Amino acid sequence: MEWARAWPIVCQFGVGSVLCAIGLAAGARGGYFDLKLKADRRLLGIVAVGFIGLLILSCLFTFWLPQLPAGNTP
Repeated sequence: MEWARAWPIVCQFGVGSVLCAIGLAAGARGGYFDLKLKADRRLLGIVAVGFIGLLILSCLFTFWLPQLPAGNTP
């Protein structure tokens, strides 16, 4: 694996996940975000799926798609 390509993703999504967790915890502690409500649980699911989806998309564009023009598949 080329770490020069991997470190930006690790830093971006690592820091992003920490900040997202802090924001969700602060929202839950402050009463703005309540996991007992169905709408809030759905919002948490949308945030999680969106975050994972962007991570997958970023990994595709970084690792898999640059190999396609050369004909090299991992």
